[in-house]
Amino acid sequence: ASPGVRAPSPRPRPDNFTPLYKSVRDAKIMVGLQTLSLSNQYLTSLNGLGVQPTLRTLFLQNNFLKSLDHFQTQPKLRELHLQNNALSSLRGMLPQPHLERIWIGGNPL
Repeated sequence: ASPGVRAPSPRPRPDNFTPLYKSVRDAKIMVGLQTLSLSNQYLTSLNGLGVQPTLRTLFLQNNFLKSLDHFQTQPKLRELHLQNNALSSLRGMLPQPHLERIWIGGNPL
């Protein structure tokens, strides 16, 4: 690494971490959000996110999501960032009528 630039810390492996939040319902969700970042939170489930009627961008990268079960339709969602999780498929995700971009790299799809 260049002087003054810190190398990123290695991402914990699923078998040696203690989750901060096991699911979204354990985190506080604010009403009226347009952008929500839950990246790097060790999430294993989206249970509890519910419908967020104003949400446009959702960052969920660098977690331990294995499925998109419980991910409800977000009526205004345009961008969904799912990179570097443990997703083996996109099954379980309900239709997202306004979704324009989805990032899924770094998953065993």
